[in-house]
Amino acid sequence: MSTTLTELIDLVMIESGEFILGDLDNTLLDIDKFWKLVKRVLKTYAQYRAYTATRNVTVNRGKYTYTTALTYGIPNWISSVTPVEVTGAIGIYQFAQREVSERIDEFTLLELPRGFQWRYDKPTLYVTESGRMEVIEHYEHSYTVTTDSTGLVEEVAFPTLDFGEDKLFVDLLVGKFLQALGRSRRAFTLEELPINMDAAELVTEGTELWNETITKLEEGGASRWWDALGNI
Repeated sequence: MSTTLTELIDLVMIESGEFILGDLDNTLLDIDKFWKLVKRVLKTYAQYRAYTATRNVTVNRGKYTYTTALTYGIPNWISSVTPVEVTGAIGIYQFAQREVSERIDEFTLLELPRGFQWRYDKPTLYVTESGRMEVIEHYEHSYTVTTDSTGLVEEVAFPTLDFGEDKLFVDLLVGKFLQALGRSRRAFTLEELPINMDAAELVTEGTELWNETITKLEEGGASRWWDALGNI
């Protein structure tokens, strides 16, 4: 799972029909401007579909601290912590013996609740037991920006985005892209071929696609708003 800004540009150019103009520069948008558009759309998308990861972490002395060096960085919030392997048998179960007959030495073991508790104060997870925990973590979609010597964006990597799983993100981006094009110009000239563009029509098409996609994110199986609660 991964996506790059270059791949997003190619896909948006194709799905918007602007591939006829060649590359992004011919739309009067450069990669820096396009990146600003992507960041804005990604923030909106994360409010509906956060990135969710389930993994095991090792808690020592009752706490585990996340760092930016981890694959997806520091979770915005955590929805579940389940002990997988805790340190010391007493941490797994507490027992009480209950006499079940009048005969001496006949007992049964009655399992009592452990009172397991946890709290996440970003970036540290506090747990009442130590050991290995299965944690369900929720993140904003992350990215890594590569710039040139002048500070201009060369590439951006999105490790939590996938074209197959995040098609609605692409639809949102295409919608905003069409709106930006429609508001910025009325006509192009490409290799002496005049290509007339209806600015109002582009804005309308982009707005309709944006609104339809937001509706899909808010309703039905496409929405995972509960995963994004900590991102709002």
